[in-house]
Amino acid sequence: MIGPLSVLWICACSDQLISGGVGNSGVRGVPDLAVWPEVLVFDETAVGGETVTEHLTIENVGEEVLSVDALDVTSSLAFAVEFSPFGLEPGDQLEVPVHFTATAPENTGRIWVESNDPDAGYVTVELEGPGRTAALEVDPIVYDFGNETTGCSTEGEITLRSYGGVPVTVDGLELLGERFEIQETLPIDLGRYDEQTITVVFAPEVAAAHQADLYVTHSAGSGVTAARVTGQGNPILELEDVFWQGPFDTTDVLVYVDRSGSMADDARNLAENFGTFAATLDEFDSDWQVGVLTQDTGCLNDAIFTSSTTDLEAKLLHAVEGPYGIYTEKGLHLVWSGMQSACNDSLLREGSRTAVIYLSDEPDQSPYSWETYLLDMWMWSPSIVTHAIVSLDDPSGYEEMTLATGGMMVDIKSSWGADLADLAAATVGERLETFPLSEPADPDSVVVTVDGFVTDGWTLDTDQRSVTFDAGAVPESGEEVRVQYTSGDTCSW
Repeated sequence: MIGPLSVLWICACSDQLISGGVGNSGVRGVPDLAVWPEVLVFDETAVGGETVTEHLTIENVGEEVLSVDALDVTSSLAFAVEFSPFGLEPGDQLEVPVHFTATAPENTGRIWVESNDPDAGYVTVELEGPGRTAALEVDPIVYDFGNETTGCSTEGEITLRSYGGVPVTVDGLELLGERFEIQETLPIDLGRYDEQTITVVFAPEVAAAHQADLYVTHSAGSGVTAARVTGQGNPILELEDVFWQGPFDTTDVLVYVDRSGSMADDARNLAENFGTFAATLDEFDSDWQVGVLTQDTGCLNDAIFTSSTTDLEAKLLHAVEGPYGIYTEKGLHLVWSGMQSACNDSLLREGSRTAVIYLSDEPDQSPYSWETYLLDMWMWSPSIVTHAIVSLDDPSGYEEMTLATGGMMVDIKSSWGADLADLAAATVGERLETFPLSEPADPDSVVVTVDGFVTDGWTLDTDQRSVTFDAGAVPESGEEVRVQYTSGDTCSW
């Protein structure tokens, strides 16, 4: 007898017939075994859940009694057949129940049917059954809040997703780490292939990197899924941006040239194209003068060149190919020495715009930091601007100095001769109405001065990133514009 088992689902099956003794068909006095389907496929069921039952049909298509001696299941514990030996008269058939209880996401097995069919004592039937298993995904596995000002807070969303086809209950959410908080009510019941977002709040109190590990306790799989949240606390910044209104009526240019062996072609390129630089300065009606520096003493090579200098390019070439010493790759130090040296007093005029052009294919190798040199240079010439024609592979020292003074970076590996016109225009400057700020400004904190006097003739643009002067309050040429403000406390404005 075949005992009954509980049934959850029944799936569609193949109707293809397997005959154990095809050669016996129609032969008198011989039993002939036929079994179908050849592959018994079960519908999906939850792993460890209810049992699904399908049926295997066995028929005697011969002319003598067929004795079925055994039905054995191999290769899997997910399938079972309740069997006792039986016989079938010619033409009779029997449906044998086969039971499936999923033990894994994919389950396969095989039934061996043994009989007294003389042509084939047994046939096999393949078994297939998919299993659903509870599974939970946390998305993303790492959530980065980015930057947030200390004293402020921001929210982020993390998704909990059930993807195994079985409902999942989330009964625990724990964050191990400071300055993060979860705003969610438990438990969270997720249906099959369901998802829900949870809100995480980041509220830094110190300017530092923060992180916390999120542990989600649930009814799926191992019962715990982990993720991570990170964020950076930023301080409230007290900032001052300084600008110089152009165009300048007088401009003093100090040119430093690295005289190491690899620089010969670049020094010649500078001289041959310097006429472009000078012509651009002339277009601005700027009273300009230029000196070249290569020596350890800091003193200029040859004469000071002006708009009245004849045969300028030839004379400049002689200057840039002048003597040099052990400091030839220490551009910041040589310029610093040159600016304070009495031998150059006639070049650097009071109230004039001071510009420096650095030309080198190596990073600066000066003995002190670029900040040290810059502070002294600002003290000697507050409106100084520096430009760098250097290797962008490693422009250390020159890049920082150039960015700090609002100058231009030019790749020495390019055809940079034509760029000298742009350097000249940036040196003289232009009359601006709008001045960009380094960071977004708290509108209530902004103070603007022009040549030391506080002015109200301006507006802070809607993006809080620039100050625009009113038509009648635009600073005059050569005037200093200072913008003092705080940045970072965006949660209050």
